[in-house]
Amino acid sequence: MESEPLNRQQSLNSRSHGEWLQIQKTTFTNWVNEGLRPRGITVEDVRTDFADGVKLVALVESLTRHRVPGHVSVPSNGIQKLQNITIALDALTKDGVKLVNI
Repeated sequence: MESEPLNRQQSLNSRSHGEWLQIQKTTFTNWVNEGLRPRGITVEDVRTDFADGVKLVALVESLTRHRVPGHVSVPSNGIQKLQNITIALDALTKDGVKLVNI
């Protein structure tokens, strides 16, 4: 009998967590798009749009106001995509941003 209220609470917590995640995703996407707006770039889904590193490099360049050299503008394979992401994250680190749990 006690499990019914507990299950209802777990369901509410799960739904609340899902809503919270959606709010976070929307907020972060809006923030990213604000940073990319001067470059005429938009992000629809932060989970996938940074996958090749191109938009991530553009965001880093916008935020740091420094050019990020060495990235591949049109990556054709996974190695180039990973290279772009690494270059972007390295540029942030070089600019003094401490990256944690990435």
